[in-house]
Amino acid sequence: MATLPMTAYGGSRGQNPRPGQAGGHGLEPLDLVAGPLWTDVPVVRVSSIGGVMALAQSDYPFLDVIWTMLVFFGWVVWFWMLIVIFGDLFHRSDVSGWGKAGWTVFVLVLPFVGVLIYLIAQGKHMGERRRSEAASTQKQFDDYVRSVAGNGDKGAADQIADAKKLLDTGAINAEEYESLKAKALAR
Repeated sequence: MATLPMTAYGGSRGQNPRPGQAGGHGLEPLDLVAGPLWTDVPVVRVSSIGGVMALAQSDYPFLDVIWTMLVFFGWVVWFWMLIVIFGDLFHRSDVSGWGKAGWTVFVLVLPFVGVLIYLIAQGKHMGERRRSEAASTQKQFDDYVRSVAGNGDKGAADQIADAKKLLDTGAINAEEYESLKAKALAR
């Protein structure tokens, strides 16, 4: 990456004209960041009076920045609310297709009113549906883990019978059989 050597007065390649001199460009002294040609930017301008003026200032007031961030956050929350409401609406089995179409049109045509009415009318039920769905998902996961884990459905008698078969075939000895029997009875 090619860099251009910068002088203390903003010149380059060995040129160092001072303001007011013949051939000078009239720039005040600059502290420049060395880097690629297209990224050399002044960091601080030292004025002829001796003060320092930062070039990072902007004509965009701080309260406008705060307002812009609030508006952006509001849009993010708005789209999140739409996604949650449409997700809840289309997962419902108690609402017909026409009911879902009606709510969708209502929320899209009158967005703020439609969302507020849906939240007021269905807010409590939305939470209940989410909790029941989470409980159902957890139960399915637990059942799956038990089925994969092996002896989840077998009782103590079945485990002892399996251990007895292993003992009779010679796969385990009497001490291992007693250990398996004790574990089965401990559950």
